[in-house]
Amino acid sequence: MRFRNPLPCWMLVLLVLLVAASGCTGSSSNQTQSEPNPEAPEQPNAPQTEPPVSSASTADVEASLVETWRSYSETRNLRRIEVKADKTWSYGSSSGTWRVEPILEGDWEAWGLPPNQDAGYDPRLKMVLVGWNNGTFSGPILEGPVGVDFFYVVYQAGPFIGGNTAWYIKFGRMRPLPLPA
Repeated sequence: MRFRNPLPCWMLVLLVLLVAASGCTGSSSNQTQSEPNPEAPEQPNAPQTEPPVSSASTADVEASLVETWRSYSETRNLRRIEVKADKTWSYGSSSGTWRVEPILEGDWEAWGLPPNQDAGYDPRLKMVLVGWNNGTFSGPILEGPVGVDFFYVVYQAGPFIGGNTAWYIKFGRMRPLPLPA
């Protein structure tokens, strides 16, 4: 007896394409990637292998942050955050102000991230976004030899079953920085 597939082949292909286009990563979360409030967690790519070193001043780090950044995840993603020189940011229809501060002793525990989350980086400063998800949230800034390579935003989403959940998004540069001469 021959097995008969209950769905026509074209329906299966359409279903696979819809799942792939939605950016589904196998997460059991019911969160979507729609604007305005960022609610979906992002997973960082593999850690850097060469340890970058930076002794840049806070002003240099702030200048290095001014540009458009992409959400750095394992899946193709078109979400962008624009960090502007006037100390404002925009992410889709969300916006607010930003500042750079030193990382405090309790920040790592509050973020739920280990200090060595990304191999080779020793973050000393954090990005603080006011207005993110209707609050003020921050995350470590990862500096390389020629400027900021990445920064995180760690924020609370919820309430969900079992309480609030900490999510993070890692942002990476849209284009590489020029290497020093």
